[in-house]
Amino acid sequence: MKVSNFVDFIPFRTVNAQNPLMGDVSLNGSVQAYDASLLLQRVANQITFNTIQNYVADVSANAGISAFDASLVLQYIVGKIRNFPAEVLQKSGNVVIDKASGSIFLDNFKLKNNTEFILPVRLLNSKNIQSIELDLNFDQNYIEYLGQEASTFTDGYQTLHSISNGVLNLRFAGVNALADSGTIIYLKFKAKDNIVGDISTKIFISKFLANEDELTSYCNESTIQIEGNRVTNVDAQNISLNNIYPNPIKENLNIKFELKENSFVLVEVFDIYGKKVAELMNEANVNADVYHLIWKTKENGEQVYKNGHYIIKLSTANSVLTSKVIVE
Repeated sequence: MKVSNFVDFIPFRTVNAQNPLMGDVSLNGSVQAYDASLLLQRVANQITFNTIQNYVADVSANAGISAFDASLVLQYIVGKIRNFPAEVLQKSGNVVIDKASGSIFLDNFKLKNNTEFILPVRLLNSKNIQSIELDLNFDQNYIEYLGQEASTFTDGYQTLHSISNGVLNLRFAGVNALADSGTIIYLKFKAKDNIVGDISTKIFISKFLANEDELTSYCNESTIQIEGNRVTNVDAQNISLNNIYPNPIKENLNIKFELKENSFVLVEVFDIYGKKVAELMNEANVNADVYHLIWKTKENGEQVYKNGHYIIKLSTANSVLTSKVIVE
């Protein structure tokens, strides 16, 4: 195709544009390790393919693109296989791929806030696994992802990871099947330092694809118990907190308190990270009396505040009172 007086542009250096080579997702006329790398990037949603690239990428003939396609490309490059399953299917109409099996095990942790910890991701009782796709979910409000450390168990494997909105995508592809059991990667996290009170959170696997076999149900979850900052009351001289109910909160929280002498009154709500989410009362000169406030966690049946722990803080001229509540 002529694009100028001096340059000829050839769209694809493959067999031809209508019949490109299977596995040649770079469309440069040959199948290389670079194609396997591109496949992993595509599976990790880091890049996109055009229509022709999507066609040649599905070398497993599974009507989709997976890390297993990257593994097959690597196997083809080193001569372990002579044809892709998609090519065999076109010729014979039948292709058989060994089923993969195995499970993922994650440890539990009990630690203080502002503490780093390393989570080994262990593969157990694996069979015929040459590629892995793992999606790990964690709550970014409590845990920060710091990075990963490689494992000798996956030496020789192409690996890729990406993270978005508390979901860590891990992709692995190799030529040979992984050994029976071992740690595929070490993940480094940190419990955040602004957690108030004790909380429990989870790291769980929402996707475990071994080759192209769905094995998510064969994964456990990691429970992370975090000891957060302590909240203490300061010399409650001129105020008493009579009642806060119901707790846990389904919709409305009732807050009853008695002011024993005239004072300013400030009633605030903080989330577990110390961010103020509501101000229920802020009066400069309040008479001594009994007061009743309501914190509405729902409006017209719709959730206004996320489920979790909150701190109610009552401040006067001489005192500060706090109370922890839970929104469900």
